[in-house]
Amino acid sequence: VCTSPAKVLAALTKENLCALLKKSKPTDALFLAKDVLKYHIHKASAQDDKYNSPYRTSVWIALLFDKELVEPTNLILLMGLDAPPRDDAPIVDWRENELADAFVWASTHMVDIKMICSDDDPKRRLKFLVDMLVHLSLRLMLTGESGRAAALWSGMFAPL
Repeated sequence: VCTSPAKVLAALTKENLCALLKKSKPTDALFLAKDVLKYHIHKASAQDDKYNSPYRTSVWIALLFDKELVEPTNLILLMGLDAPPRDDAPIVDWRENELADAFVWASTHMVDIKMICSDDDPKRRLKFLVDMLVHLSLRLMLTGESGRAAALWSGMFAPL
């Protein structure tokens, strides 16, 4: 019996792990997503992962179902225990890079899973999403990556 969550999750194919994340109850999906983010399971480039990206799906699941995420720093800390980056840092933190990548990916690949946790306030989740996009956009623009900031507001995020 393996007691390491990282080894158990890594043993699953990325297709099976994505299906498990998308089809589980919100509480179970969030539990799995937090472990995927914590242990960086199946973290590859968006080009390599294409539609089945457990790491990026986990970011989206956390955004949808984690009621403790109320400001951008909360999601950044969920991705790694290092101190959050300063807003005036001269370069984009690795977690901010990964979040920007995950949101650009989600804007076209997570259209099928836009549901909001039924006992949560959908407006609050939407506000958090917009706050996250604004935070990442500002950080990218301040560090000279305006093109990446524009890409955040595409796909299903364009109407926001």
